[in-house]
Amino acid sequence: ADFNGDGYADLLFGGALYSGSAGGTFSKTILSLAGSMQVTPIGDVNADGFADLACSDAPRTTSRINPNPLPPAGNVYVYYGGATGFASTPSVTLAGTDPNGAFGGWIDATDVNGDGISDLVVTASCAPYDTTAQACGGGRMYVFTGGATGLSTTPLSTVSFVNYLQFHQGILAAVGDTNGDGFGDMARGVGSDSNSQTSPLEIWYGSASGFTTANMTTLSVGYVGDALAGLDYNGDGYADVASSFHRFRGYTSGYTIYLGGPNGVTSASGGGGGTTTDFCCALAPAGDVNGDVIGDLNVAQILTLSVNASDSVLCGGGICGGSITSPSSNSPAGFGVGDMNGDGFEDELMTLTGAYSIYFGSPTFGATPLTPDVTLQ
Repeated sequence: ADFNGDGYADLLFGGALYSGSAGGTFSKTILSLAGSMQVTPIGDVNADGFADLACSDAPRTTSRINPNPLPPAGNVYVYYGGATGFASTPSVTLAGTDPNGAFGGWIDATDVNGDGISDLVVTASCAPYDTTAQACGGGRMYVFTGGATGLSTTPLSTVSFVNYLQFHQGILAAVGDTNGDGFGDMARGVGSDSNSQTSPLEIWYGSASGFTTANMTTLSVGYVGDALAGLDYNGDGYADVASSFHRFRGYTSGYTIYLGGPNGVTSASGGGGGTTTDFCCALAPAGDVNGDVIGDLNVAQILTLSVNASDSVLCGGGICGGSITSPSSNSPAGFGVGDMNGDGFEDELMTLTGAYSIYFGSPTFGATPLTPDVTLQ
């Protein structure tokens, strides 16, 4: 995301903003934001040429039954980007209307209504909260449209969803246009919990009127949605959805790629994983690190539980040839950060041992052992 409009991607990470520049020398600015539970780039929601961000003060997940502590009603704070950085106060504040509803539990953005401007998607993962049963009755998902006059504070659409599991209200991810109709889509995966319950993967298709339950596909595929990442991984022009499943009570962990097409997300193709002793996988879009115009995928996993961890980038469905491995089980993570040094290739943040490093993309990304180009301080 280019928050200051200088043509170089910038990185939000660890409460700081790293500004991209030619040559890979990044300046660091500590941010003071109204909400710190989630901080997410949301594209350019006010169409001024600068990327914007949203943050919230609600937790991503809470126990559905008798949550302790009770989640807040929740707020989402939107900061518009600009040439001189972010203002000290939010440009827009959206307030949750359900007491204990956890509005802002998940936030992401895509062009839901197809007008060419990014829209903000927000979940309230415990709305409504049933005070008698002391349980989250379900959840809601809201679409707030972007526009030249700024982000709307009135939702274009509001839909309710089911909370399938006791300890997990699911995750949300913008996945691009999976059916080629010109509207941005979202994936919602609920994953699995310690009770070994299963749940479907939901694909919510965008439209001029936002999201509707009639325009949602449920893929009954079991242990899915512990992590989601959407890009066009096979180069056919339709966005695809990568979804991981974690190990529980003897089940093998791994990930699957569900292909988009003219009829939406309908089939699974490819993937990978570990064994019953692994925790796999943390997934994130890697952008296009090798410039082949096919989306790449970051896959991070703990290999042989409590022994080591690895982080790899899959390029267009195949391993680029490079990965990094840690001799400990420190939680790995990685994701694409855009083109921070302006060389035309998207770059990657990867971490395993507490050091957060940027690896610059190139046509031969991973052909030799990966070494950091920039280590964030």
